Amino acid sequence: MEWAKPLAVVGMIGFIYFVFLYNNLVPQVQRLYFTGDTGMFIDPYVPAVSFSQVLSISIAFHVCFAMLTITFTRAVLTPAGSIPRTRKWKYNGKDSEPDSPALRRLKDILSFPIRVKESQESLRAFMKTVPVAERKKTLERRVCDKCNAFKPDRCHHCRYCNTCVLRMDHHCPFISNCVGANNHKFFFQMLFYGLMCAVFVLVDMFHRFLHVFRPMLDWQYFFKMDLPVGFAYVLTLVVFVALFCFFSFHVYLVLNCLTTIEHMEKKQSSDPDAKHRWKMVHLKFSHGYYGNLCHVLGEPWMWLLPIKPRHRTVTDGTYSATHVKRLDPESLDI
Repeated sequence: MEWAKPLAVVGMIGFIYFVFLYNNLVPQVQRLYFTGDTGMFIDPYVPAVSFSQVLSISIAFHVCFAMLTITFTRAVLTPAGSIPRTRKWKYNGKDSEPDSPALRRLKDILSFPIRVKESQESLRAFMKTVPVAERKKTLERRVCDKCNAFKPDRCHHCRYCNTCVLRMDHHCPFISNCVGANNHKFFFQMLFYGLMCAVFVLVDMFHRFLHVFRPMLDWQYFFKMDLPVGFAYVLTLVVFVALFCFFSFHVYLVLNCLTTIEHMEKKQSSDPDAKHRWKMVHLKFSHGYYGNLCHVLGEPWMWLLPIKPRHRTVTDGTYSATHVKRLDPESLDI
């Protein structure tokens, strides 16, 4: 049953594609090269357009459709990312984290109200050197009892996948997979290309959709042409609204270096202690709007391509600060 919704999505996409192609694009081409004298049935209600218009729309739409197919497949099949099976993250029933000046300073920063007075730049510089910044209320490292592992920053356990997911955004039933560090880009691109395909269908098939409401004169023509067009157009409109809302929300999340879980459970938390801890921890991850976008999508030339992102801000998903030059905690301005 876990594949029921992804298969339903594939069926819906296939239906809309077939109707858009067979009931809209193909009749437009037929009107260019054939007349009623040939004996071929030609839909009189599709708009009369030039060859260049049909060609440009067909190419642009099929490029977007191909990218939608690829990104959807990669979002479904790419593992979201799990905690590395190394000694560093293994939990043996107790937290034996060694005491250090850096650890004491981190706990002072995460305490509410904050015990240290320093600039935002100093806090950010220090937080980016901390291997594990997210902590429990007791300021100890977070632990997953089911996976017997310490949780890296931004990692959460998914009860559907039965594993801890790195930079977990949410579990999406429509791809039967979690959205995490390894497939977040493909999920984001899937929303974008799905939105673009819906725009093509809604704009190019609008003229044909209007004629669905004319008086019905032929039952066979109605079931063959009008009914599929009407149903596909309304379905596409519903999908467009849903994708627009969802994509807009995820643009906001990516630009602000947030996941759905972080936005719902931490940023909007009513607990001032939890909200303060997250505000401090967020300094470690955020790179500004442009950097946050590159963190998920990679270098600018990669943004539209369904390939693994590469950028200086992209890590292995554990945010263990191994990519950041270590700083002496005592050397930062307080």
